[in-house]
Amino acid sequence: MGAKDGKKDKTETSAMMVVAMRTCPICRKQRQVGVTRTPSLAQCRSDAMLVGKWLFPIPLIACCGHEQPATLAKLIWTQPEPGESGLLRIGSKDLPVVAENPSAYAEAISPRDLEEREALWIAQEALWLHYKQEYLYRCQAFFQACWPQPAREMDPWALVDILAGIDMLPDALQSLAKDPAARRHPRGDKKRYLIVKKIKDSVIRDYPPSELERFFHASVTAFIHFALLPGIYSGKWEVADFEKRLGPSVLTFAILTFPLVDKLSYMRTEALLELAGGAASESRTTVQQHARTLQKQLAGKDAALERLSAEVSYTRERLAAAEKKLHESKEENRRLLDRLAAAQQETAESTYARKVKALKSRIGDLEEELKSLRGRRRQGLMRGFTRGLGLGQARRLRGRCDSHVSGAADVSTDWNGGLEGFSELTGLTGLTIGIFGGMRDKRSPENLPCRVIVHDGEKEAEWRGSLAHCDVLVILTQAISHQAMWSIKEYATANEKPVFYSRHSSIPVILRNVARSLSKDRNDSPSADVKP
Repeated sequence: MGAKDGKKDKTETSAMMVVAMRTCPICRKQRQVGVTRTPSLAQCRSDAMLVGKWLFPIPLIACCGHEQPATLAKLIWTQPEPGESGLLRIGSKDLPVVAENPSAYAEAISPRDLEEREALWIAQEALWLHYKQEYLYRCQAFFQACWPQPAREMDPWALVDILAGIDMLPDALQSLAKDPAARRHPRGDKKRYLIVKKIKDSVIRDYPPSELERFFHASVTAFIHFALLPGIYSGKWEVADFEKRLGPSVLTFAILTFPLVDKLSYMRTEALLELAGGAASESRTTVQQHARTLQKQLAGKDAALERLSAEVSYTRERLAAAEKKLHESKEENRRLLDRLAAAQQETAESTYARKVKALKSRIGDLEEELKSLRGRRRQGLMRGFTRGLGLGQARRLRGRCDSHVSGAADVSTDWNGGLEGFSELTGLTGLTIGIFGGMRDKRSPENLPCRVIVHDGEKEAEWRGSLAHCDVLVILTQAISHQAMWSIKEYATANEKPVFYSRHSSIPVILRNVARSLSKDRNDSPSADVKP
């Protein structure tokens, strides 16, 4: 008997097949594909359907150039007898799904919940293997002791099928097994009564007691292997159909004595309530809900107790280490406070030093600008004074004034004569020169080794956006506002970019002076501000 049961367990998985299907939204045709079982969820590249304890991946069905996951499935089996289910929606209560995102389906479980269920199933299977022989022996003893009560309680057509399956159907009843119409359309209540009475009387009277073991294996053992054991994986025993097939006496005994772990004991309660009927059947839903709630609460309490025990043990172990480290933490805290105070003081001093340096630089720039303004004022006074003199005296006086103004001779450099060649500009190769200030002619010579960006300094958004693209900044002091000039100066100081001030508006002259200053800085020491 054990070898026979083992053979059934091995062939049970291979006797199940799943056909997945989906209706194409374009051509409205239903496509289907067969699905094979996957050993584990780790080997499944997509979400999987949970059929009992086995996983079947949800396939992609191709149609009209698109691949979409299947939405319906049909189960086909060959044991205990060939049959198939209706169309089941994937992700429904009848066909749950194991998915990383359970919210995408109506009925789905996460991989973590699947692991918990598998652990529970392993414990139940171990318990079943331990008490299997004892349980089957008790069921068989009860069945033989109650005979022929089980035969009287069985549905007559189920009785005919069982006897035909074991080749024990009497010759007088062979016509009933071969004529399905007699089951579907009996001729009146009297005809139905006579058929039922004939079947039961024949079995009770003529069935040999020595063959009761075969009858038991064909009925009760089949119910255990194909109803009770698979029902563990779905979480519910469907006993309504088997009540007619086995009768309430044998069915109740099989359910009451079936070995279950504590966390699955609610299945026994639900099945017994379903069999009880009457008032218990009416309040079945409420009782089931309370039973499940109590089971969950008990499981939660047990888990909480285990967690608390582990936490207490872990806390006791860490308490000694925490007390030992308390003094070290205080010392570390004191050292950190000292370092923080020192760092804050150092930061304040460095910030103050930068502010002082920037202020000194600005004072120097203001002094230079003041000198320039004084020279321009002296030139203006001299022009007004020379208007009343003679031509010769005015020329002599202008010559004296020009000798006191620095850099006035360089202003006469024109566009064409500013650059005889680019040999002096090799130091600017690859750089971007930004010139800020009003210029009459913004065109630059062709074939320059550097890029030139010119802005008049009036539209703040434009010239501010160009500062980040410039490697060298040039300010035209005679044609730019003070606000723009100081803003460019502050940006150059903050970003450590060289800035030059120029009174000339000729691009060739500016580039030549910038190249000379950069070459001089490289040979000597870097300088923040250079005035060519």
